[in-house]
Amino acid sequence: MLTPPLSELHDIPILGLGTWRVSIISSVQQLQSSRTAVGEAISVALATGYRHIDCAYLYGNEKEIGNALRSSMEHLGLKRDEMFIVSKLWCTHFRPELVQKCCEQSLSDLGLHYIDLYLMHSPMAFQPGASLFPVGPDGVTIAIDKVPLNDTWKAMENLVDVGLVKSIGLSNFNKHQIVRILTECRIKPINLQIEAHVNFPNSELRKDKSPKRKMDIRYCRQKGEDKCPSLVTISDSTWSHCYP
Repeated sequence: MLTPPLSELHDIPILGLGTWRVSIISSVQQLQSSRTAVGEAISVALATGYRHIDCAYLYGNEKEIGNALRSSMEHLGLKRDEMFIVSKLWCTHFRPELVQKCCEQSLSDLGLHYIDLYLMHSPMAFQPGASLFPVGPDGVTIAIDKVPLNDTWKAMENLVDVGLVKSIGLSNFNKHQIVRILTECRIKPINLQIEAHVNFPNSELRKDKSPKRKMDIRYCRQKGEDKCPSLVTISDSTWSHCYP
């Protein structure tokens, strides 16, 4: 499998398995079925040749993924450094003092000592608490937390410093939000993950190449790490990688 350079230290397999929606349920019976499904998906993927697994705290299935990873890696004789594991910091943990807690929970659930790539899942902070989507007094509107994105990013940088993650990046950010990070960051975002597939090609984002809004793949490559994959997409052939 092709492995374009993500940084000077390690590479990323060009094809990855996404685990979003595997855990969406509406009953206790579906919960058990979902846990079985994600484990089976990981086992089949690794046996087929996948070495890149995309996870997230939000998805609620990292413990099942971790169990399947351990079992399949042992069965296939795979070493940790042959795998590339991605996870994401959820919006309820954007306060700097909560960033490492969220990362450590993912590490514990996945049964890993480090994560290869850790992303800020979305460019907005939610009020911390038990709910993944906390609501305000009206019972409808999401309860936003006033946390500057740069403060969260600095805490992300600390994860690299202490060895919990190898690389850090962004997900679902636009150009202006990326610029805010780049103006103050010590460690540049290594990539930008967006949604782009046959059912949602994200054509407007990719077509916008104007000087004022250079939102295509070249923007991150010019402003960030020169060799990094900039977008998660199946629409571009240059150092792109996709999550089915």
